[in-house]
Amino acid sequence: MRLIYYVAPALASEASTVLSLCWEVHMDIDDDKESQKTAEKPLDLDVLSIEELEDRIAALHAEIEVLQAAIKKKSAARGAADSVFKT
Repeated sequence: MRLIYYVAPALASEASTVLSLCWEVHMDIDDDKESQKTAEKPLDLDVLSIEELEDRIAALHAEIEVLQAAIKKKSAARGAADSVFKT
């Protein structure tokens, strides 16, 4: 699907920035879909030591922080797009 917007000349630079942000979000969504296709297999927790389990927990906490930052970035881009295209 391809969307085309008419933007008044006075809003052209601001709209260009927002459209750029929207494009980045769109690309991120495509990347997310691709990563979902290659989901990890569940770990066999019975074979992991306590230290390995703790390391895995730390890695998951770090991944959660990265995901939360991505959510904030996408929310900001959506908010910017909404403010430009409101009627």
